[in-house]
Amino acid sequence: MNTWQPIETALRDGTSILIVNNRTRPAMMAVVYWDEDSRSKDCPWSVDDADFAYHRDYPTHWMPLPEPPE
Repeated sequence: MNTWQPIETALRDGTSILIVNNRTRPAMMAVVYWDEDSRSKDCPWSVDDADFAYHRDYPTHWMPLPEPPE
């Protein structure tokens, strides 16, 4: 799977994924994971490399991260 999927189908098991907010221009992307135990129940999409989380309604689509180069 390498195409954008509706956010309703996103992995919610702690796996890092790429999300996009297609409501903004330009569209904003981030690498996040679902954190059910986040500080704010309204912001469960935790950013991988920052102390920040997105609101549950922020992302519109997602896709898995590609494999890293060998």
